[in-house]
Amino acid sequence: MTALNPQRRFAGRLASRRRAALMLVAAMLPSPALAQTEREKLEALPATEQNGFNLRAAVQATYDSNIFRTNDDVAPKVDDIIVTPTVEARFNRTTGPNSLSVSALAGYDRFLSNGERSKPRFVGRIGGKIAVLNPCTVSPKASYRAERANYGDLNSAVENQQRFSELGVAVSCERPAGIYPKASYLRTTTRNEDAFDFADQTSNIYTASLNFAKPSFGVLQLAVQREEARRDRLGYTNRVDRAGVIFDRAISSRLSAHIDVHALRVRPTVATIQKYDGLGWDVSATTRVLSPMVITLGSRRTVVNDSLITTGYVLQNAYTARLRLPLSSLTEIEGSVERRDRRFRHETITNRSPIDRDRVWAAELNLRRKLTERFKLVGGAGYYSRATDDAVVGNYKAFTVTLGAEAVF
Repeated sequence: MTALNPQRRFAGRLASRRRAALMLVAAMLPSPALAQTEREKLEALPATEQNGFNLRAAVQATYDSNIFRTNDDVAPKVDDIIVTPTVEARFNRTTGPNSLSVSALAGYDRFLSNGERSKPRFVGRIGGKIAVLNPCTVSPKASYRAERANYGDLNSAVENQQRFSELGVAVSCERPAGIYPKASYLRTTTRNEDAFDFADQTSNIYTASLNFAKPSFGVLQLAVQREEARRDRLGYTNRVDRAGVIFDRAISSRLSAHIDVHALRVRPTVATIQKYDGLGWDVSATTRVLSPMVITLGSRRTVVNDSLITTGYVLQNAYTARLRLPLSSLTEIEGSVERRDRRFRHETITNRSPIDRDRVWAAELNLRRKLTERFKLVGGAGYYSRATDDAVVGNYKAFTVTLGAEAVF
């Protein structure tokens, strides 16, 4: 065996020391490992969305200038302060592709001057995702909600505690690139007190789509949907069919778009309610050009079956502008303005409403200030108005101011 000469031995020792130094520096640098990325994403979520059990307690006080949403020409407006304490328990668990989320909320809307208006509220939800055959998942969900009715369509000092439920399941074989199917079924119910049982409704909604995804292109869906909304007390069912194209694309890091255009077909089961054939849409664009400000503009036309007005269905056009502005890591402002134009397709035999169309404006501004990771203050203001084609019935204006605090444990 031939011995190495001194120069080669020195070069070998120098190379070994360089490798050791590089390994030490690499160990000291942050690792871009996937596990760390996923952990950071989880830790960045709000406390109520992280794995495990969370309890949220909140109290909110709202001044409302027109609690009955009445017209000055019909009756004097009545204002009040509503204090609403709530407690919410939430459990989340994500393990690989499987997840589970359960939440329950209990609260009470206490009217300080008009105690007869005070009502409890309850919200319960359960949902999740189960991996079946890679990449396919099944996502069941169920929810129940009970709360005071929105008086915007009642315009009088009446009581109605509404109860809503949902039960559904969705199946998806979503993947980042290629063609894949989706399908879902959803059953919803709305129940009212006896004076408004004409608006009780049970809906079955069936949806299916064939999707194409490509990172440089976006996601394109060919989708069909049938909704059957049955009102037993009024003796009819509205069948709403939608068939069209849905396209989602992140055009750049600062601009994304959602385009849903479909043929809309409404066929009531009684001849006294007018049919409808036309276009429906849900189009929006979100921009971060003025970062950190996020602006979303949208327009949609849809059929609304669930209305407290005695009517066959509602054809609604809505136009929305939303703004989200983080002032700092602790303070955030959100604002929105929405205009809704509604046309009511009446059932002509039952108690017909005198209103054929209306226009509703809603403007809201909310401020959140985080004091700690688990405690924050909230505040906001809102303005609401409704103008109908009737000179008197249904018109109103109202504004609200809200202050509150919440803590997560």
